[in-house]
Amino acid sequence: IVRGTSTVVQLNESQTDTSYGIHFQTSWASTSTAVLSKATGNFKIEHSTPTSTAGGTIDWILVR
Repeated sequence: IVRGTSTVVQLNESQTDTSYGIHFQTSWASTSTAVLSKATGNFKIEHSTPTSTAGGTIDWILVR
């Protein structure tokens, strides 16, 4: 993950619509996180605390 306070995640398979849920967890402590937007091919998440200069990871799952 590039240092910053938002991340766009590209989906491996496009969805037919945006009626899906996203659950995610960052590898660094962040006091506030949210899904900002969803599209059929990606979604954007916000994390209040930027990653360290070393970067980080985000684990996520898409739910229908």
